Amino acid sequence: MSNESPGRMKIVNNGGGAPAQRTAAQQAAARRNGALSRGPVTAEGKARSSRNGALGRGPVTAEGKARSSRNAIKHGLFARQFAPPGDMRKHDRLFNSIRAELYDEFQPETFIECSTVDRMAHEYVNLARVHQMIEMIQRPTPLQPDDAEKWKKVQDVKKDMRLLMRVIAQAENRDNFTCSRKDATRCAQIIRGLGEQVMQDLAEVQQHSDAAAEEIDRDGPHESETLDPDEDEYEAKRGFWIKINEDGHPWYDDVLDVAATLRGSKPTSRDFRLSLAELLAHRLKHLQNYVKFHRSVLRKADMLCDATILSLTNSPEKLMLLQEYQRKTEISIERKERALRRQRR
Repeated sequence: MSNESPGRMKIVNNGGGAPAQRTAAQQAAARRNGALSRGPVTAEGKARSSRNGALGRGPVTAEGKARSSRNAIKHGLFARQFAPPGDMRKHDRLFNSIRAELYDEFQPETFIECSTVDRMAHEYVNLARVHQMIEMIQRPTPLQPDDAEKWKKVQDVKKDMRLLMRVIAQAENRDNFTCSRKDATRCAQIIRGLGEQVMQDLAEVQQHSDAAAEEIDRDGPHESETLDPDEDEYEAKRGFWIKINEDGHPWYDDVLDVAATLRGSKPTSRDFRLSLAELLAHRLKHLQNYVKFHRSVLRKADMLCDATILSLTNSPEKLMLLQEYQRKTEISIERKERALRRQRR
């Protein structure tokens, strides 16, 4: 317990006995002596100090860590911290990464150059934040999870439809296939699944036909309840089945071999290309029916996009403000970059 008397006297209670009184001059002398201290000088004292220091783990509280982070600041111009605080956004890591890249590129040496690089890194982080905010404003309200999954599936189907139309056009109008590697691989996967489906469908048709023949032999001719497949599609599947099995094994089973054929690495006959084009056309028709069946999901997505556009049209101030800040930040970064490049010459 300590109290200061009006006569600039300090009363110190050392825990036992009468409190000792120290004058202002004694207090000042004690401070000067403490400032002159350079730690222990004996070997025993140094060893004891080393053991004590090894026990320290630095600040543990948030306040202590914040105080410690400012220990390296040696002048007022660095009092403003450019690095954002560490949180779940990880903008502090982004700042440090950008700052390291800028230091490697410009190699600043003077105080002005280092300060300019730090401010550039700070502005790049702000620019990334503005981009995120603009995207959030322009982004439509998300679909429900089930609708979002259906919408993604429809987009994938439409992408496959465009691919099949390109392959069909090549099969009908060219002497050989000229698909890119990516398109050939994807189309080969579609053809493999289609070939497996063809085999399954033909087996089912044959099974129904055999059952109908047995029923006629047993009970005589009557109205059959077996499935009556589409004649054109059945013939197309049967013709394709003959083509892909003419050498004793399913051609479609090897995706790499099919992809090589679609890239033009292997020659194909015109009859084969037309048979494949006809079967792909039936597959394309099925995909078109799938898209039509899920038109409601596409309409929901379009309505949400229209609502977002309407909201921006009615209240564009926030978006315009962010875009103006973005423009000014980009101009500021360009000016600092030009200044640094001039100084390096």
